[in-house]
Amino acid sequence: MPLPKTKAIDVQYFPLIVLTLPATLDVGYADILEHDTRAIFTLRERYVSITDSSAVSGMPDATVRKRMGDWAKSHEDNFRRWQTANALVVRSSIVRAGISAIHWLAPPPVPTVVETDWAPALAFLRKHAEAQGLDTNPLAVFERRQSRTVAS
Repeated sequence: MPLPKTKAIDVQYFPLIVLTLPATLDVGYADILEHDTRAIFTLRERYVSITDSSAVSGMPDATVRKRMGDWAKSHEDNFRRWQTANALVVRSSIVRAGISAIHWLAPPPVPTVVETDWAPALAFLRKHAEAQGLDTNPLAVFERRQSRTVAS
C-alpha cells in the first residue's frame, strides 16, 4: 500500500501515525494538519496515532481552536471508522489541563489517552492496535527508536 505524502504527520510506521506539534499552532499549521489527515483517510485503513506536544507551551488562540474543533467535528465519522485509538504525550501541565477541559466538553470519538511519558502512551496504543488486529511491528520499531531517543 503506497503511503500518502504528508507534511506534518509521519506515516513511516503505519499503522502508527506520529504527529510532532510545533511550539505554536497557527492557522497555517491547521491547514497542513487538515491536508495530512484527509490524505490518511484516503488509505481506508485502520490506524493508531500518537501526538508529541512536548514543544507546545500554550493553547492555540481561539480562532485556531475553533477552526480545528469544527474541522475535527465535521470528520468524526472518518475518525471513528479509521482511527482505532489516539495518544497524546503532553509535558506541560497547562496544556494537559486545556486538553482535559476540551475532552470533557467534547469527548473524542475514539479511545484517547493523555500521558506525560511515551511508554504508557505507546502501551495504550499497542493494546488497542492488537485488539483490532493491526500489525504492531511498526509500532515496536517506533518504540525502540523512541526509547533510544529518550535515553540520549
